[in-house]
Order: sequence, then C-alpha cells, then structure tokens
Amino acid sequence: MDLARIAIMIRDQVINKLQSESPGKLIPNIFKQFAFMVPGLDIEQFADYFAQIISYTLFCVEATQEQGFTLNNLVRLNPFLGIIFAAFIQFHEGLDYWFEDLFRFLKKPEIRKVFHEIQQKQNDEDPIVYFYEHFLKAYNPMQKIELGVFYTPTPIVSFINNSIDNLLRTEFNCSNGLATQPEAPIINAHRIQVLDLATGTGTFLLNMIDKIKQEWEKIYPDQDSGERKKAWNQYVDHYLLPQLYGFELLMLPYLVAYLKILLKLAKSGYNFESNNQLQLYLTNSLEGISYEQSCRPELENTVTIIVGNPPYQVNSKNNTPYIHNLMKTYKKDVKNEKYIKPLSDDYIKFLRLAHHLIDTTGCGIIGMVT
Repeated sequence: MDLARIAIMIRDQVINKLQSESPGKLIPNIFKQFAFMVPGLDIEQFADYFAQIISYTLFCVEATQEQGFTLNNLVRLNPFLGIIFAAFIQFHEGLDYWFEDLFRFLKKPEIRKVFHEIQQKQNDEDPIVYFYEHFLKAYNPMQKIELGVFYTPTPIVSFINNSIDNLLRTEFNCSNGLATQPEAPIINAHRIQVLDLATGTGTFLLNMIDKIKQEWEKIYPDQDSGERKKAWNQYVDHYLLPQLYGFELLMLPYLVAYLKILLKLAKSGYNFESNNQLQLYLTNSLEGISYEQSCRPELENTVTIIVGNPPYQVNSKNNTPYIHNLMKTYKKDVKNEKYIKPLSDDYIKFLRLAHHLIDTTGCGIIGMVT
C-alpha cells in the first residue's frame, strides 16, 4: 500500500532529523510539545505517531472533503493535530519534499476513485476504520493486532445503547431517551452525562450520536431544511457536545476516534462554526478522571451514563494510587483469599471506577462489556 510506504519514509526521516546534529526547529518543537502531553514519549514513538497522523489524517481529509470534513476543522478542534499542522504553516525549513510523494499519491486518479466510493458509503459503513486497518496491515502488522483490542462489534454496542435509551425513558422520565434536553423534568437529576471510560476508536459514542440524531429528527419533523440545519447545529453546540465524554489511553485509537466523530458530525449537517471542542481526551481513566481538571466532566446533578468496552488484562499494569485505593472496597471481604489476582484485572478496575462515579452522582446507568 503506497500510503504505508510513504508513512514509513516520513517516520524514518523524522528519526534521522531528531538524531542529527542540526535538527532545525520545527520537528524538535513538535516533539517537545508531544512529550509534554504524552509522558515517557521517546523519539521512535513520536516518529511513529507523527508519520501516521500526517499520512492518515491527510488521506481522511481528502477522502471526505465533499462532506464538509476539512483540515481546518481538525487543526482548530484537536490539540495534537493543531500542533503538527499549525507548525507546518508557520515553519517550512525546506521540508516540503517530505510530502511530495504523499500529495502525488492523494491526487492519483485511482485514489480519487476510492475517495468517491468512500463518499457514497451509507451511514452504517466505517470507511475510516476500514482503511486504517488496511493501512496498519502494511505499515505495521503487529500494531494492527493491537488495534483489534479497541474494536467492539456494532450489534453489541447498539444493544447496550438501546438498553440505556430504554432505561432513560422508563426509569428516569426521559421521554426522548438519550436526546432528552436539560429543560425536561428528569427524575433525580437535571441532565444526562455520558462517559466512555475506554473509548478506543469511538464506537459507543458514534452509535449514540446516530441514535440522538434519529430521535431529534422525530422531535422537529416540520421545519424546513434551513431551519432544521440551524436548529441541529444549535443542538450539537449546546447539548450534544457537552453531553458526550470519551477517555482513551493510547494515541492512535484516540486520533481515529476523533476523526470518526468529526466525520460523523460533518455528515449529520454540523458546520463546525463554533469553537466547541469534542470532549475526547488522551488520558488514563484509572488515574482518576474526576480529579483531572483539564478534562473534568460536570457530574453533579446528572444522570451519569458509563459506557465502554474496557481492556481485559489480568496482569494489569494500571496500579495507580487512585484505582488501587478504590479497589480496596471490592477486596476487603476477600483479602485473605488465595486466588484474589483476578480482581486486579483491568476490566474489574474499570467497573469499580464506573461504580464509584455512579456513587458520586447518586444516579446513573452502567452499560459496559464485561
């Protein structure tokens, strides 16, 4: 796959640039900013992120531009993409030759035909993940295997989200389910807040956006197209974006999720004219999201909905003081048992965190794969 070959070339040149005696300003500055946001990041990891972000982001933008999905939207709304692409706008340093092959590839007639096919796909298709999996197979086969951890089959996600929507209607007086607005009289709370603690490539949140849009269409059936588009954009700005939170530990699934959600919003008719950002964060949920000020959801007076497909890992490396302290509640009555190790599995820790967040708000629903 030519795109993978180009990405490998970019990756190797970034490594060489950073290890040279005269690396210039651009790449070292980007590396420093990434290292600040991703503790422990080394040169090889950065080069890998850089190459995949540059090549696959430009591919996705070219593939979906007719649907209103633009590079300007990405640069403005995502901090990592903003760092890379804004830096290239400001500094050139003679690095344009790095991307000549990439731009030539994206303009090939056969690639433009592929883009046209992507744009014709129906809403239930997932072209970004489809092509990302093929890209990874050529770029780094082992990473493709790792990405599989973050994919949850659509029927499972749909079943869980449908169940949540039904519970909101039957148990919480939310007549419009997930699309219920804060002005509605919700039992024991003022609004709905959704948290995906292990977002992966965003499957749960994407499915929720679809369900919310479908319900919203039923609420406003009689408006003309202009009024509907304006009303939908206002709804996304004031209700949808503040309502959905996602947390992902690994950079690449996080960026894929970001691309997919922005594309979903563009296809829905959202125009990105406001400066509202997605509440999607690169962070470890098990370090305590309720205390992370930069991505702290407002959980007070909400129906807190926890969703996700957390990783399964008996030999968990997630032993942060925060989750270790929370797990004491689950272990206190069996602490003298011989085979207690399974209670340290990552997915049990995510369940404990979900339990804690519901206890904190006093009102909510857990819909997780276990």
